[in-house]
Amino acid sequence: GLNQDIPNGSITSNYFSNTDFGLFDINSGVKTRIFTISNTGDQNLILGATPVSFVMGSSSTFSVISQPVANYTIIPGSSTTFTIGFNPDTITITDATISVSSNDTSENPFTFYIEGEGAQIYPDTDTDGVSNNIDIDDDNDGIRDGSEQASCVLVSNSSSIYTEFLNETFGTGINRQRINGTTPGVSTTYFYEDGTTAQAPDEMNTNPDLQDGKYTVHYSITNGAAPLNISNTGVDTASWADVYWTNIQDHTPSDANGRMAIFNASYTPGIFYQTEITGILPNVPINYSFWVINIDNADSIFGCSGCRILPNVTVKFLSTDLSTVYGIFNTGDITRCASGNSC
Repeated sequence: GLNQDIPNGSITSNYFSNTDFGLFDINSGVKTRIFTISNTGDQNLILGATPVSFVMGSSSTFSVISQPVANYTIIPGSSTTFTIGFNPDTITITDATISVSSNDTSENPFTFYIEGEGAQIYPDTDTDGVSNNIDIDDDNDGIRDGSEQASCVLVSNSSSIYTEFLNETFGTGINRQRINGTTPGVSTTYFYEDGTTAQAPDEMNTNPDLQDGKYTVHYSITNGAAPLNISNTGVDTASWADVYWTNIQDHTPSDANGRMAIFNASYTPGIFYQTEITGILPNVPINYSFWVINIDNADSIFGCSGCRILPNVTVKFLSTDLSTVYGIFNTGDITRCASGNSC
């Protein structure tokens, strides 16, 4: 999926390999994902009579939109594709296991896990079973929404309706959390760090420090009693945190124990936050903003000129298949805090 290898027998999903279909409106039709079967061996790979099927999960929610040709022969170095559709009708998480049959002596069938979440994201004003984000006539009066909108904007006292597609606050709580803990369909290429010497499958190593390429979703106390570098377990975010990183709270002070995502950037650029936004309408402006800070102290030994790489964040707006870039925003280098432990 998306040129990412999917291990045989996998029991987890992720956005980068198309195995996590993310959050999808229950009235928005079918979301499709394309998967590729590649023959990387030196003998012909012959698919089964029904190459792709479901061995577990909901065949009513997931379906095979397009099958490879029955008994199709994939010569070495070649490939073929199939398409899976996700059409949720209930507000819940649904999963399934896909099975690919072939003459492979060690991986027949080849199985992998997929999941998606149905949600009532957009209203259905006229209760016709088609949500407003794809309904061309929301009030079912016979006049298309585009025509109505064109007429409304000509009226001086007309008002606007705002739709919130995404509001990521990372939630609240006194324990650490993974980045996808509050928003379904979110993924990251960074490794999680829980602040202990235990190592989960998505952790880099047993070192409890927030090293390069690691992240955590951390809490803060609105009265400032608990600084950034102290976790709920009493373990520092990093052994050097209390000296070199500023003490800071979640930037939304109205959130008691509000969490914030903390990343120790890798030398190799990575995708630290990715999610899918559905329901964007043609010719309707979209506003996107985020809050970010460099937590290095300027007056620490790491504050010397040129000895510490400044983080630089790029935001990309892509098509759902990631093939088209609609827009790019770059923050430029984010400078350090001015002095001491204050920013």
